[in-house]
Amino acid sequence: MAHVCGKPYEERAPHLRHPKARKLFEIQASKDTNLCVAADVTSSTSVLELADQIGDLISVVKTHVDILEDFDWSFIEHLTRLARKHNFMIFEDRKFADIGSTVGLQYTGGIYKISEWADFVTAHVVSGESVLSGLDSVLLLTNMSTSSTNVDNTDTCLTFAQSYPSKVSGFIGQRREYDLDIPLWTPGVSRPSVTGDGQGQVYRTPKTVVDQGADVVIVGRGIVKAGNKEERRESAKWFREEGWRAYLRRCTVMMA
Repeated sequence: MAHVCGKPYEERAPHLRHPKARKLFEIQASKDTNLCVAADVTSSTSVLELADQIGDLISVVKTHVDILEDFDWSFIEHLTRLARKHNFMIFEDRKFADIGSTVGLQYTGGIYKISEWADFVTAHVVSGESVLSGLDSVLLLTNMSTSSTNVDNTDTCLTFAQSYPSKVSGFIGQRREYDLDIPLWTPGVSRPSVTGDGQGQVYRTPKTVVDQGADVVIVGRGIVKAGNKEERRESAKWFREEGWRAYLRRCTVMMA
């Protein structure tokens, strides 16, 4: 793990090349949280209720807007209002992977108009550099949290990030294997007692992923499926505290 991630968020923020990445670290430092909740549910109301219930505990809400069964534009209006209320950012996990012209239309057009409200989006590098031409504030996927994955695109992602600093704001991956200060977001996080879901997902703890370089800890079912609203909030508190404690420990050890 590179030494740079041992510095506090507030020290790293001014040196990050993308403004959205700087804002993210500033929010995380001010709220004492590196938790992103993956609101992968099919109801707009469920996403909004969750965001309001735990908005003060998180730095980011991750959406999959294309799985919402009741989507309309009022959902976006309510979600962005909650983002302002609780000071969190919005991450649409679209995983763009087409040629540049098509990606541009997917990003700006259709019924979702993602470019108008998402602070971050994800993209694969399979289609080459052109995928970036129609996007902004992109999180590139270096690798994924599934047991069957055997592809690692870290080198390609690093090349893209260095060539397009105004486009790439971070990486999605399982471990930090690079020296540049590019924020690492890590999904597939749950409690120690949960190691998988029977469908290929591999889970690790907040401490494990932060120790391996994660700057943002992405938790989905560990919060979303925790039970009623009180239980979801208690679960979010646990993940927030575990992720933040691991981050503080990392700073202490690596800055010693």
